Amino acid sequence: MTCNPFERPAHQRGAAGALDPGEPVIDWRDLWSHWKTIMPNIIGLGLDATDIDRIANTIERYGERFLNRIFTEGEVAYCTARRVPAIHFAGRFAAKEAAMKALGTGHSQGVLWRDVEVVRRGGPPQLQLHGGAGRRFAAIGGRSTLLTITHSDDLALAQVLIMGS
Repeated sequence: MTCNPFERPAHQRGAAGALDPGEPVIDWRDLWSHWKTIMPNIIGLGLDATDIDRIANTIERYGERFLNRIFTEGEVAYCTARRVPAIHFAGRFAAKEAAMKALGTGHSQGVLWRDVEVVRRGGPPQLQLHGGAGRRFAAIGGRSTLLTITHSDDLALAQVLIMGS
């Protein structure tokens, strides 16, 4: 005997233990089929952890040369306005790495560091994909992205999901 989680417990059923004649019984196959049509597919997943001290040391050693090679003007402006810029640069670096993994390219196939941009529009961080990253996103059928960034004292972590239709 299979258990239907939508069925009422025995103490709420009629005397014979049966459902009311007009009460619908939900088949899991129908529920799954419906869910698949309304939920987008995950077509890419990327996760990265970046050492904050490594980014801080690289910024100290190479300065503007490193920043301008990896980050957009908007990202540099955002991070340098923070109390501890290295934490935010490391978070954005991790987000770029995670996005490249989700795209399935890494730092190749025409996807450059500045093609992946982390932007803030008054809410959580979001990705903007330009150039090669934007073309790859379209080629794999990307519809939207989800990004989360966090950090500890030592590490910045980012996860990117690419959603399809």
